[in-house]
Amino acid sequence: MKKILAAALAVTLTFGSSAAVFAEPAASPDLIDAYESLLSDSTDDSSLADDSSAAADTDDPADSADDTSSEAAEDSAADTQSADESAADVNTADITADASVPKGLKYKADNDGNITITGFKSKAKSLTIPAEIDGKPVTAIGEAAFQENTTLEKIVIPEGVESIGDMAFYACENLSDITIPSTVQDFGMMAFIESAWLNNKVADNHYVVVNDVLVSANYVVGTATVPDGVKRIGSGAFAGALVFSVKIPDSVTQIDTGAFMLCMALYRITIPASVESIGDAAFSMCLSLESVDIKPGVKTIGEAAFVATSLKTVKIPESVESVGNSAFSLCDSLKTVIISKSVKTIGTEAFADSPVKNIWYTGSADEWNAIEGDFRKDIKSAKMHCNKPESLRLISEARIKLSSSKYVYDGKVKTPEVRAYLGGKKLTLNKDFTVSYSNNKNIGMATVTVKGCGEYSGSFSKTFKISTAKQKITKIKTAKGGFTAKWKKQSMADGYQLKYANNSDFENGKSKYVKTNSTTSLSVSKLRSGKTYFVKVRSYTTVDGKKIYGDWSDVKAITTK
Repeated sequence: MKKILAAALAVTLTFGSSAAVFAEPAASPDLIDAYESLLSDSTDDSSLADDSSAAADTDDPADSADDTSSEAAEDSAADTQSADESAADVNTADITADASVPKGLKYKADNDGNITITGFKSKAKSLTIPAEIDGKPVTAIGEAAFQENTTLEKIVIPEGVESIGDMAFYACENLSDITIPSTVQDFGMMAFIESAWLNNKVADNHYVVVNDVLVSANYVVGTATVPDGVKRIGSGAFAGALVFSVKIPDSVTQIDTGAFMLCMALYRITIPASVESIGDAAFSMCLSLESVDIKPGVKTIGEAAFVATSLKTVKIPESVESVGNSAFSLCDSLKTVIISKSVKTIGTEAFADSPVKNIWYTGSADEWNAIEGDFRKDIKSAKMHCNKPESLRLISEARIKLSSSKYVYDGKVKTPEVRAYLGGKKLTLNKDFTVSYSNNKNIGMATVTVKGCGEYSGSFSKTFKISTAKQKITKIKTAKGGFTAKWKKQSMADGYQLKYANNSDFENGKSKYVKTNSTTSLSVSKLRSGKTYFVKVRSYTTVDGKKIYGDWSDVKAITTK
Protein backbone atom coordinates (compact mmCIF):
# COMPACT_ATOMS: atom_id res chain seq x y z
CA MET A 1 0.00 0.00 0.00
CA LYS A 2 2.85 2.38 0.76
CA LYS A 3 4.17 2.00 -2.77
CA ILE A 4 0.72 2.72 -4.20
CA LEU A 5 0.24 5.81 -2.03
CA ALA A 6 3.64 7.13 -3.02
CA ALA A 7 2.81 6.63 -6.68
CA ALA A 8 -0.49 8.44 -6.19
CA LEU A 9 1.22 11.39 -4.56
CA ALA A 10 3.74 11.51 -7.38
CA VAL A 11 0.88 11.66 -9.88
CA THR A 12 -0.77 14.45 -7.89
CA LEU A 13 2.43 16.47 -7.88
CA THR A 14 2.95 15.93 -11.61
CA PHE A 15 -0.62 16.63 -12.74
CA GLY A 16 -1.30 19.34 -10.19
CA SER A 17 -3.06 21.57 -12.73
CA SER A 18 -5.81 18.97 -13.23
CA ALA A 19 -6.03 17.78 -9.66
CA ALA A 20 -6.27 21.35 -8.37
CA VAL A 21 -9.85 21.50 -9.58
CA PHE A 22 -10.67 19.09 -6.78
CA ALA A 23 -7.84 19.42 -4.26
CA GLU A 24 -6.16 22.79 -3.92
CA PRO A 25 -3.27 23.28 -3.98
CA ALA A 26 -2.08 20.04 -5.62
CA ALA A 27 1.58 20.38 -4.66
CA SER A 28 1.22 21.84 -1.18
CA PRO A 29 4.17 21.65 1.25
CA ASP A 30 2.25 19.15 3.37
CA LEU A 31 1.70 16.90 0.37
CA ILE A 32 5.34 17.09 -0.62
CA ASP A 33 6.39 16.31 2.96
CA ALA A 34 4.06 13.32 3.04
CA TYR A 35 5.43 12.12 -0.29
CA GLU A 36 9.04 12.42 0.85
CA SER A 37 8.19 10.74 4.15
CA LEU A 38 6.76 7.75 2.31
CA LEU A 39 9.91 7.49 0.27
CA SER A 40 12.29 7.76 3.20
CA ASP A 41 10.32 5.26 5.31
CA SER A 42 10.13 2.63 2.56
CA THR A 43 12.32 -0.47 2.57
CA ASP A 44 11.28 -3.58 0.65
CA ASP A 45 7.88 -1.97 0.02
CA SER A 46 9.49 1.19 -1.29
CA SER A 47 7.78 3.66 -3.57
CA LEU A 48 8.18 3.93 -7.29
CA ALA A 49 9.97 7.24 -6.98
CA ASP A 50 12.20 5.95 -4.17
CA ASP A 51 13.44 3.04 -6.27
CA SER A 52 13.87 5.38 -9.20
CA SER A 53 15.84 7.90 -7.19
CA ALA A 54 18.21 5.23 -5.99
CA ALA A 55 18.74 3.99 -9.50
CA ALA A 56 19.45 7.47 -10.80
CA ASP A 57 21.63 8.91 -8.05
CA THR A 58 23.64 6.07 -6.53
CA ASP A 59 27.08 5.72 -8.06
CA ASP A 60 28.62 2.30 -8.26
CA PRO A 61 32.15 1.99 -6.80
CA ALA A 62 33.31 1.02 -10.25
CA ASP A 63 32.41 4.52 -11.51
CA SER A 64 34.61 6.39 -9.05
CA ALA A 65 37.33 6.94 -11.63
CA ASP A 66 37.28 7.02 -15.43
CA ASP A 67 40.66 5.30 -15.70
CA THR A 68 39.74 2.22 -13.64
CA SER A 69 41.30 -0.78 -15.36
CA SER A 70 39.14 -3.63 -16.63
CA GLU A 71 41.10 -6.02 -14.36
CA ALA A 72 40.30 -3.91 -11.27
CA ALA A 73 36.71 -3.61 -12.40
CA GLU A 74 36.41 -7.36 -12.74
CA ASP A 75 37.86 -7.84 -9.25
CA SER A 76 35.36 -5.29 -7.95
CA ALA A 77 32.54 -7.18 -9.63
CA ALA A 78 33.60 -10.45 -8.06
CA ASP A 79 33.81 -8.87 -4.60
CA THR A 80 30.41 -7.26 -5.01
CA GLN A 81 28.76 -10.48 -6.15
CA SER A 82 30.24 -12.59 -3.37
CA ALA A 83 29.28 -10.01 -0.75
CA ASP A 84 25.66 -9.95 -1.89
CA GLU A 85 24.90 -13.43 -3.18
CA SER A 86 21.54 -13.35 -1.41
CA ALA A 87 20.31 -10.70 -3.84
CA ALA A 88 20.91 -13.18 -6.69
CA ASP A 89 20.09 -10.63 -9.35
CA VAL A 90 23.03 -8.33 -9.82
CA ASN A 91 26.24 -7.84 -11.62
CA THR A 92 27.77 -4.48 -10.87
CA ALA A 93 27.24 -1.83 -13.52
CA ASP A 94 29.95 -0.55 -15.85
CA ILE A 95 32.26 -3.49 -15.40
CA THR A 96 32.94 -4.79 -18.86
CA ALA A 97 35.63 -5.08 -21.41
CA ASP A 98 33.02 -4.83 -24.18
CA ALA A 99 34.16 -1.93 -26.34
CA SER A 100 30.69 -1.58 -27.88
CA VAL A 101 29.23 -0.24 -24.63
CA PRO A 102 28.91 3.58 -24.71
CA LYS A 103 30.91 5.34 -22.03
CA GLY A 104 28.85 6.14 -18.96
CA LEU A 105 26.13 3.55 -19.64
CA LYS A 106 25.25 1.69 -16.44
CA TYR A 107 23.61 -1.70 -16.34
CA LYS A 108 23.16 -4.90 -14.38
CA ALA A 109 22.71 -8.56 -15.30
CA ASP A 110 20.32 -10.99 -13.65
CA ASN A 111 20.91 -14.68 -13.05
CA ASP A 112 19.14 -15.54 -16.30
CA GLY A 113 21.75 -13.60 -18.23
CA ASN A 114 19.52 -10.63 -19.17
CA ILE A 115 20.78 -7.06 -19.04
CA THR A 116 18.85 -4.11 -17.58
CA ILE A 117 20.05 -0.56 -18.30
CA THR A 118 20.13 1.32 -14.98
CA GLY A 119 21.67 4.70 -15.76
CA PHE A 120 23.69 6.93 -18.05
CA LYS A 121 26.42 9.19 -16.67
CA SER A 122 27.41 11.24 -19.67
CA LYS A 123 26.83 14.60 -21.32
CA ALA A 124 26.34 12.98 -24.72
CA LYS A 125 23.39 14.26 -26.75
CA SER A 126 22.81 10.98 -28.53
CA LEU A 127 22.83 7.37 -27.35
CA THR A 128 22.41 4.04 -29.13
CA ILE A 129 21.97 1.23 -26.64
CA PRO A 130 23.62 -1.99 -27.84
CA ALA A 131 21.44 -5.07 -28.28
CA GLU A 132 23.97 -7.15 -26.34
CA ILE A 133 26.55 -6.46 -23.65
CA ASP A 134 29.20 -9.06 -22.92
CA GLY A 135 27.22 -11.45 -25.10
CA LYS A 136 24.08 -11.03 -22.98
CA PRO A 137 20.85 -9.58 -24.39
CA VAL A 138 19.61 -6.17 -23.25
CA THR A 139 15.95 -6.75 -22.29
CA ALA A 140 14.94 -3.83 -20.07
CA ILE A 141 15.33 -0.13 -19.34
CA GLY A 142 15.27 0.14 -15.55
CA GLU A 143 13.34 2.45 -13.27
CA ALA A 144 14.50 6.08 -13.51
CA ALA A 145 17.41 5.02 -15.71
CA PHE A 146 17.49 8.37 -17.55
CA GLN A 147 15.43 10.45 -15.14
CA GLU A 148 16.08 14.21 -15.36
CA ASN A 149 18.81 13.82 -17.98
CA THR A 150 18.75 17.25 -19.59
CA THR A 151 21.45 16.72 -22.21
CA LEU A 152 20.15 13.72 -24.15
CA GLU A 153 18.28 14.63 -27.31
CA LYS A 154 18.11 11.26 -29.06
CA ILE A 155 18.12 7.65 -27.91
CA VAL A 156 17.79 4.40 -29.85
CA ILE A 157 16.47 1.39 -27.92
CA PRO A 158 17.37 -1.91 -29.62
CA GLU A 159 15.11 -4.77 -30.67
CA GLY A 160 14.85 -7.28 -27.84
CA VAL A 161 14.10 -4.79 -25.10
CA GLU A 162 10.77 -5.83 -23.57
CA SER A 163 10.13 -3.29 -20.80
CA ILE A 164 10.70 0.36 -19.90
CA GLY A 165 10.60 1.00 -16.15
CA ASP A 166 8.78 3.53 -14.01
CA MET A 167 9.95 7.12 -14.58
CA ALA A 168 12.66 5.86 -16.94
CA PHE A 169 12.67 9.06 -19.02
CA TYR A 170 10.95 11.33 -16.52
CA ALA A 171 11.77 15.05 -17.00
CA CYS A 172 14.15 14.48 -19.91
CA GLU A 173 13.25 17.92 -21.18
CA ASN A 174 15.42 17.87 -24.30
CA LEU A 175 14.90 14.22 -25.28
CA SER A 176 12.63 14.57 -28.31
CA ASP A 177 13.68 11.53 -30.35
CA ILE A 178 13.17 8.05 -28.87
CA THR A 179 13.26 4.94 -31.05
CA ILE A 180 11.13 2.27 -29.38
CA PRO A 181 11.27 -1.23 -30.92
CA SER A 182 8.23 -3.43 -31.44
CA THR A 183 9.44 -5.81 -28.73
CA VAL A 184 8.60 -3.35 -25.91
CA GLN A 185 5.26 -4.23 -24.33
CA ASP A 186 5.62 -3.08 -20.71
CA PHE A 187 5.71 0.66 -20.04
CA GLY A 188 6.21 1.78 -16.44
CA MET A 189 4.34 4.41 -14.46
CA MET A 190 5.16 7.95 -15.64
CA ALA A 191 7.91 6.55 -17.88
CA PHE A 192 7.91 9.56 -20.24
CA ILE A 193 6.18 12.27 -18.22
CA GLU A 194 7.64 15.77 -18.74
CA SER A 195 9.92 14.58 -21.53
CA ALA A 196 10.16 16.45 -24.82
CA TRP A 197 9.22 13.23 -26.63
CA LEU A 198 5.88 12.91 -24.82
CA ASN A 199 5.15 16.64 -25.01
CA ASN A 200 5.51 16.51 -28.79
CA LYS A 201 3.33 13.41 -29.03
CA VAL A 202 0.58 14.94 -26.88
CA ALA A 203 0.61 18.09 -28.99
CA ASP A 204 -0.36 15.92 -31.99
CA ASN A 205 -2.76 13.55 -30.23
CA HIS A 206 -3.83 13.31 -26.59
CA TYR A 207 -3.90 9.51 -26.95
CA VAL A 208 -0.29 8.31 -27.23
CA VAL A 209 -0.16 4.68 -28.39
CA VAL A 210 3.04 2.65 -28.81
CA ASN A 211 3.00 -0.99 -29.92
CA ASP A 212 -0.76 -1.25 -29.24
CA VAL A 213 -0.23 0.00 -25.67
CA LEU A 214 -1.92 3.24 -24.58
CA VAL A 215 1.05 4.93 -22.96
CA SER A 216 -0.48 8.30 -22.13
CA ALA A 217 -3.92 9.90 -22.08
CA ASN A 218 -3.25 12.04 -19.02
CA TYR A 219 -4.34 15.26 -20.70
CA VAL A 220 -7.69 14.03 -22.03
CA VAL A 221 -10.66 15.97 -20.62
CA GLY A 222 -14.35 15.01 -20.42
CA THR A 223 -15.52 11.80 -22.08
CA ALA A 224 -12.62 9.57 -23.14
CA THR A 225 -12.63 6.91 -25.84
CA VAL A 226 -9.69 4.54 -25.92
CA PRO A 227 -8.63 4.11 -29.57
CA ASP A 228 -9.67 0.89 -31.31
CA GLY A 229 -6.85 -1.62 -31.57
CA VAL A 230 -5.29 -0.78 -28.22
CA LYS A 231 -4.53 -4.05 -26.39
CA ARG A 232 -3.31 -2.67 -23.09
CA ILE A 233 -4.06 0.47 -21.13
CA GLY A 234 -0.58 1.13 -19.76
CA SER A 235 0.56 1.98 -16.26
CA GLY A 236 -0.65 5.44 -15.29
CA ALA A 237 -2.03 6.06 -18.79
CA PHE A 238 -4.96 8.14 -17.50
CA ALA A 239 -3.52 8.93 -14.05
CA GLY A 240 -4.75 12.34 -12.92
CA ALA A 241 -6.80 12.92 -16.08
CA LEU A 242 -9.93 15.06 -15.79
CA VAL A 243 -12.25 12.49 -17.42
CA PHE A 244 -15.87 11.80 -16.47
CA SER A 245 -16.40 8.52 -18.30
CA VAL A 246 -14.26 6.22 -20.42
CA LYS A 247 -15.23 3.91 -23.28
CA ILE A 248 -12.92 0.90 -23.55
CA PRO A 249 -12.96 -1.07 -26.84
CA ASP A 250 -13.12 -4.86 -27.06
CA SER A 251 -9.51 -4.96 -28.26
CA VAL A 252 -8.23 -4.21 -24.72
CA THR A 253 -7.13 -7.30 -22.76
CA GLN A 254 -5.25 -5.74 -19.87
CA ILE A 255 -5.53 -2.67 -17.65
CA ASP A 256 -2.14 -2.02 -16.05
CA THR A 257 -1.01 -0.66 -12.68
CA GLY A 258 -2.46 2.73 -11.77
CA ALA A 259 -4.00 3.15 -15.22
CA PHE A 260 -6.81 5.42 -13.94
CA MET A 261 -5.33 6.36 -10.57
CA LEU A 262 -6.56 9.71 -9.23
CA CYS A 263 -9.06 10.37 -12.01
CA MET A 264 -11.02 12.51 -9.57
CA ALA A 265 -13.99 13.21 -11.89
CA LEU A 266 -14.45 9.67 -13.25
CA TYR A 267 -17.90 8.52 -12.11
CA ARG A 268 -18.63 5.41 -14.17
CA ILE A 269 -16.88 2.85 -16.33
CA THR A 270 -17.58 -0.48 -18.03
CA ILE A 271 -14.85 -3.11 -18.22
CA PRO A 272 -15.53 -5.14 -21.39
CA ALA A 273 -15.43 -8.95 -21.53
CA SER A 274 -12.17 -8.82 -23.50
CA VAL A 275 -10.24 -7.59 -20.43
CA GLU A 276 -8.55 -10.41 -18.51
CA SER A 277 -6.83 -8.49 -15.72
CA ILE A 278 -7.32 -5.27 -13.78
CA GLY A 279 -3.95 -4.17 -12.42
CA ASP A 280 -2.87 -3.01 -8.98
CA ALA A 281 -4.28 0.42 -8.05
CA ALA A 282 -5.90 0.64 -11.49
CA PHE A 283 -8.77 2.83 -10.24
CA SER A 284 -7.38 3.79 -6.84
CA MET A 285 -8.52 7.12 -5.42
CA CYS A 286 -11.04 7.80 -8.17
CA LEU A 287 -13.09 9.59 -5.54
CA SER A 288 -16.18 10.16 -7.71
CA LEU A 289 -16.35 6.63 -9.14
CA GLU A 290 -19.84 5.34 -8.27
CA SER A 291 -20.41 2.67 -10.90
CA VAL A 292 -18.21 -0.04 -12.40
CA ASP A 293 -19.63 -2.75 -14.63
CA ILE A 294 -17.14 -5.62 -14.83
CA LYS A 295 -18.17 -7.97 -17.62
CA PRO A 296 -17.43 -11.73 -17.37
CA GLY A 297 -13.94 -12.29 -18.78
CA VAL A 298 -11.82 -10.63 -16.10
CA LYS A 299 -9.80 -13.23 -14.19
CA THR A 300 -7.83 -11.11 -11.70
CA ILE A 301 -8.55 -7.89 -9.82
CA GLY A 302 -5.29 -6.46 -8.50
CA GLU A 303 -4.19 -5.10 -5.16
CA ALA A 304 -5.91 -1.82 -4.21
CA ALA A 305 -7.59 -1.80 -7.63
CA PHE A 306 -10.60 0.23 -6.41
CA VAL A 307 -9.35 1.57 -3.09
CA ALA A 308 -10.91 4.86 -1.94
CA THR A 309 -13.67 5.09 -4.54
CA SER A 310 -17.38 5.92 -4.11
CA LEU A 311 -18.69 2.57 -5.32
CA LYS A 312 -22.05 1.63 -3.77
CA THR A 313 -22.37 -1.86 -5.23
CA VAL A 314 -19.71 -4.19 -6.58
CA LYS A 315 -20.46 -7.25 -8.71
CA ILE A 316 -17.54 -9.62 -9.14
CA PRO A 317 -18.60 -11.69 -12.15
CA GLU A 318 -18.31 -15.35 -13.03
CA SER A 319 -14.75 -15.60 -14.46
CA VAL A 320 -12.88 -13.76 -11.70
CA GLU A 321 -10.56 -16.11 -9.81
CA SER A 322 -8.65 -13.79 -7.50
CA VAL A 323 -9.24 -10.44 -5.78
CA GLY A 324 -6.12 -8.67 -4.48
CA ASN A 325 -5.27 -7.20 -1.09
CA SER A 326 -7.19 -4.01 -0.26
CA ALA A 327 -8.95 -4.19 -3.63
CA PHE A 328 -12.14 -2.52 -2.34
CA SER A 329 -10.94 -0.99 0.91
CA LEU A 330 -11.77 2.56 2.04
CA CYS A 331 -14.91 2.65 -0.13
CA ASP A 332 -17.11 4.72 2.18
CA SER A 333 -20.35 4.08 0.25
CA LEU A 334 -19.91 0.38 -0.49
CA LYS A 335 -22.90 -1.43 0.99
CA THR A 336 -23.51 -4.41 -1.30
CA VAL A 337 -21.04 -6.91 -2.79
CA ILE A 338 -21.96 -9.71 -5.20
CA ILE A 339 -19.33 -12.45 -5.50
CA SER A 340 -19.42 -15.31 -8.00
CA LYS A 341 -18.38 -18.80 -7.02
CA SER A 342 -15.55 -18.69 -9.56
CA VAL A 343 -13.53 -16.67 -7.02
CA LYS A 344 -10.88 -18.84 -5.32
CA THR A 345 -8.80 -16.24 -3.47
CA ILE A 346 -9.60 -12.90 -1.81
CA GLY A 347 -6.70 -10.90 -0.41
CA THR A 348 -6.13 -9.43 3.03
CA GLU A 349 -8.22 -6.34 3.83
CA ALA A 350 -9.98 -6.59 0.48
CA PHE A 351 -12.99 -4.80 2.01
CA ALA A 352 -11.34 -3.11 5.00
CA ASP A 353 -12.95 0.13 6.19
CA SER A 354 -15.83 -0.26 3.73
CA PRO A 355 -19.31 -0.39 5.35
CA VAL A 356 -20.46 -3.57 3.57
CA LYS A 357 -23.92 -4.63 4.80
CA ASN A 358 -24.84 -7.43 2.40
CA ILE A 359 -22.79 -10.04 0.56
CA TRP A 360 -24.50 -12.13 -2.10
CA TYR A 361 -22.61 -15.27 -3.13
CA THR A 362 -23.63 -17.50 -6.03
CA GLY A 363 -22.16 -20.65 -4.47
CA SER A 364 -22.93 -22.68 -1.35
CA ALA A 365 -21.84 -21.92 2.20
CA ASP A 366 -19.20 -24.66 1.94
CA GLU A 367 -17.83 -23.12 -1.26
CA TRP A 368 -17.77 -19.71 0.43
CA ASN A 369 -15.78 -21.11 3.36
CA ALA A 370 -13.31 -22.69 0.92
CA ILE A 371 -12.26 -19.31 -0.54
CA GLU A 372 -8.65 -18.67 0.47
CA GLY A 373 -7.52 -15.43 2.13
CA ASP A 374 -7.62 -13.48 5.36
CA PHE A 375 -10.47 -11.16 4.39
CA ARG A 376 -13.46 -12.29 6.47
CA LYS A 377 -12.68 -10.24 9.58
CA ASP A 378 -13.41 -7.02 7.69
CA ILE A 379 -16.91 -8.14 6.65
CA LYS A 380 -17.95 -10.06 9.75
CA SER A 381 -20.83 -7.65 10.40
CA ALA A 382 -22.23 -8.02 6.86
CA LYS A 383 -25.27 -10.24 6.23
CA MET A 384 -24.32 -13.27 4.15
CA HIS A 385 -26.59 -14.62 1.38
CA CYS A 386 -25.40 -17.85 -0.26
CA ASN A 387 -26.79 -19.62 -3.33
CA LYS A 388 -27.89 -16.38 -4.96
CA PRO A 389 -29.69 -17.31 -8.22
CA GLU A 390 -28.04 -15.90 -11.32
CA SER A 391 -31.44 -14.63 -12.44
CA LEU A 392 -31.98 -12.61 -9.25
CA ARG A 393 -31.07 -8.97 -9.71
CA LEU A 394 -30.30 -6.53 -6.92
CA ILE A 395 -31.99 -3.15 -7.00
CA SER A 396 -28.80 -1.66 -5.58
CA GLU A 397 -27.19 -2.35 -8.95
CA ALA A 398 -29.69 -0.02 -10.62
CA ARG A 399 -29.03 3.58 -11.54
CA ILE A 400 -31.53 5.64 -9.55
CA LYS A 401 -32.64 9.13 -10.58
CA LEU A 402 -34.85 11.54 -8.65
CA SER A 403 -36.95 14.14 -10.44
CA SER A 404 -35.49 16.70 -8.01
CA SER A 405 -32.78 16.54 -5.39
CA LYS A 406 -33.76 19.72 -3.51
CA TYR A 407 -36.95 21.50 -2.51
CA VAL A 408 -37.93 24.74 -0.81
CA TYR A 409 -39.82 24.25 2.43
CA ASP A 410 -43.52 25.08 2.19
CA GLY A 411 -45.01 22.84 4.87
CA LYS A 412 -46.03 20.16 2.37
CA VAL A 413 -44.76 16.59 1.94
CA LYS A 414 -42.21 16.19 -0.87
CA THR A 415 -42.25 13.03 -3.00
CA PRO A 416 -39.85 13.27 -5.95
CA GLU A 417 -40.49 10.85 -8.79
CA VAL A 418 -38.08 7.91 -8.81
CA ARG A 419 -36.73 6.41 -12.03
CA ALA A 420 -34.63 3.23 -11.98
CA TYR A 421 -32.52 1.81 -14.82
CA LEU A 422 -30.64 -1.49 -14.93
CA GLY A 423 -28.91 -3.15 -17.86
CA GLY A 424 -30.30 -0.62 -20.30
CA LYS A 425 -33.87 -1.27 -19.13
CA LYS A 426 -36.16 1.19 -17.38
CA LEU A 427 -37.66 -0.57 -14.37
CA THR A 428 -41.36 -0.32 -13.55
CA LEU A 429 -42.67 1.11 -10.28
CA ASN A 430 -44.62 -1.42 -8.18
CA LYS A 431 -43.59 -4.24 -10.52
CA ASP A 432 -39.81 -4.15 -10.20
CA PHE A 433 -39.48 -1.83 -7.21
CA THR A 434 -41.43 0.06 -4.57
CA VAL A 435 -40.72 3.48 -3.07
CA SER A 436 -41.10 4.89 0.45
CA TYR A 437 -40.17 8.30 1.91
CA SER A 438 -39.10 9.55 5.33
CA ASN A 439 -38.39 12.98 6.87
CA ASN A 440 -39.78 14.51 3.70
CA LYS A 441 -41.83 17.43 5.02
CA ASN A 442 -39.67 19.65 7.25
CA ILE A 443 -36.34 21.32 6.58
CA GLY A 444 -33.51 18.81 6.54
CA MET A 445 -32.28 15.80 4.56
CA ALA A 446 -35.14 13.58 3.43
CA THR A 447 -34.75 9.94 2.40
CA VAL A 448 -36.31 7.90 -0.37
CA THR A 449 -35.90 4.11 -0.09
CA VAL A 450 -36.16 1.97 -3.20
CA LYS A 451 -36.94 -1.70 -2.52
CA GLY A 452 -36.81 -4.45 -5.13
CA CYS A 453 -39.78 -6.70 -5.87
CA GLY A 454 -40.67 -9.33 -8.45
CA GLU A 455 -37.36 -10.38 -10.06
CA TYR A 456 -35.44 -7.84 -8.02
CA SER A 457 -34.26 -7.97 -4.42
CA GLY A 458 -32.53 -5.75 -1.87
CA SER A 459 -32.97 -2.04 -1.24
CA PHE A 460 -31.24 1.23 -1.86
CA SER A 461 -31.61 4.74 -0.43
CA LYS A 462 -31.02 8.24 -1.76
CA THR A 463 -31.38 11.57 0.00
CA PHE A 464 -32.76 14.93 -1.07
CA LYS A 465 -32.73 18.32 0.62
CA ILE A 466 -35.56 20.50 1.90
CA SER A 467 -34.33 23.99 2.78
CA THR A 468 -35.30 27.62 3.06
CA ALA A 469 -35.88 29.64 -0.11
CA LYS A 470 -33.21 31.34 -2.15
CA GLN A 471 -32.04 34.42 -0.29
CA LYS A 472 -32.47 37.93 -1.72
CA ILE A 473 -30.22 40.92 -1.06
CA THR A 474 -32.52 43.95 -0.82
CA LYS A 475 -29.87 46.66 -0.51
CA ILE A 476 -26.12 47.05 -0.44
CA LYS A 477 -24.46 50.34 0.49
CA THR A 478 -20.84 51.35 0.14
CA ALA A 479 -18.79 52.81 2.99
CA LYS A 480 -15.23 53.90 3.60
CA GLY A 481 -13.21 50.71 3.52
CA GLY A 482 -16.33 48.55 3.64
CA PHE A 483 -20.02 48.06 2.89
CA THR A 484 -23.37 47.21 4.49
CA ALA A 485 -25.66 44.54 3.07
CA LYS A 486 -29.35 44.03 3.84
CA TRP A 487 -31.48 41.02 2.91
CA LYS A 488 -34.97 39.59 3.13
CA LYS A 489 -35.92 37.80 6.35
CA GLN A 490 -36.52 34.04 6.16
CA SER A 491 -39.10 32.94 8.75
CA MET A 492 -37.76 29.36 9.02
CA ALA A 493 -34.10 30.32 9.14
CA ASP A 494 -31.89 30.11 12.21
CA GLY A 495 -29.28 32.43 10.77
CA TYR A 496 -27.49 33.71 7.68
CA GLN A 497 -24.11 33.43 5.96
CA LEU A 498 -22.64 36.38 4.06
CA LYS A 499 -19.70 35.73 1.80
CA TYR A 500 -17.55 38.32 0.04
CA ALA A 501 -14.45 38.30 -2.15
CA ASN A 502 -12.55 40.51 -4.56
CA ASN A 503 -13.42 38.19 -7.46
CA SER A 504 -16.71 36.85 -8.84
CA ASP A 505 -15.57 33.23 -8.38
CA PHE A 506 -15.25 33.89 -4.64
CA GLU A 507 -11.80 32.33 -4.62
CA ASN A 508 -10.23 32.89 -1.20
CA GLY A 509 -13.49 34.55 -0.14
CA LYS A 510 -14.37 35.26 3.48
CA SER A 511 -17.58 34.47 5.35
CA LYS A 512 -19.42 36.12 8.20
CA TYR A 513 -22.34 34.58 10.06
CA VAL A 514 -25.42 36.12 11.63
CA LYS A 515 -26.77 33.70 14.24
CA THR A 516 -30.25 35.14 14.70
CA ASN A 517 -33.28 35.03 12.45
CA SER A 518 -34.32 38.61 13.03
CA THR A 519 -31.05 40.34 12.11
CA THR A 520 -31.14 41.00 8.38
CA SER A 521 -28.16 43.26 7.80
CA LEU A 522 -24.42 43.13 8.28
CA SER A 523 -21.60 45.65 7.94
CA VAL A 524 -18.14 44.65 6.78
CA SER A 525 -15.19 46.94 7.45
CA LYS A 526 -11.39 47.09 7.23
CA LEU A 527 -11.40 46.49 3.49
CA ARG A 528 -9.29 48.22 0.87
CA SER A 529 -10.66 51.57 -0.31
CA GLY A 530 -11.61 51.92 -3.96
CA LYS A 531 -11.76 48.15 -4.41
CA THR A 532 -14.68 46.20 -5.92
CA TYR A 533 -16.05 43.33 -3.86
CA PHE A 534 -18.61 40.67 -4.73
CA VAL A 535 -21.22 39.73 -2.14
CA LYS A 536 -23.79 36.96 -1.69
CA VAL A 537 -25.99 35.76 1.18
CA ARG A 538 -27.83 32.57 2.09
CA SER A 539 -29.88 31.40 5.06
CA TYR A 540 -29.51 28.24 7.10
CA THR A 541 -31.53 26.11 9.50
CA THR A 542 -29.85 23.89 12.06
CA VAL A 543 -31.18 20.30 12.07
CA ASP A 544 -29.68 17.69 14.39
CA GLY A 545 -26.62 19.86 14.83
CA LYS A 546 -26.00 20.34 11.10
CA LYS A 547 -26.63 23.46 9.04
CA ILE A 548 -29.04 22.99 6.12
CA TYR A 549 -28.38 25.86 3.72
CA GLY A 550 -30.77 27.47 1.28
CA ASP A 551 -29.60 28.73 -2.11
CA TRP A 552 -27.28 31.70 -2.42
CA SER A 553 -28.69 35.04 -3.41
CA ASP A 554 -27.76 36.62 -6.72
CA VAL A 555 -24.29 38.14 -6.50
CA LYS A 556 -24.01 41.88 -5.93
CA ALA A 557 -20.94 43.96 -6.67
CA ILE A 558 -19.96 46.98 -4.55
CA THR A 559 -16.99 49.34 -4.70
CA THR A 560 -15.72 50.64 -1.38
CA LYS A 561 -15.06 54.33 -0.76
